[in-house]
Amino acid sequence: IIGIRGDLGVAEERIEEASVRIGAEEDLLRQARSSILARDPFEAAIELSAIETQVQAIFSITARLSTLTLTNFIR
Repeated sequence: IIGIRGDLGVAEERIEEASVRIGAEEDLLRQARSSILARDPFEAAIELSAIETQVQAIFSITARLSTLTLTNFIR
């Protein structure tokens, strides 16, 4: 009985440690989510616009390169 109680105590300790660890991870995730949701919409829109411009430039360059051939380059 003493051995079983000892094993039970060890198992309860592991469960408690896991519970504490999971609780801490939940708190960190809540904080991260809050910081994401609390972002300034105007600032996010400006960054999105800048990224959109960069993507359009990349697409434009890719389109030009895809039609480039040696004969067109030599002309």
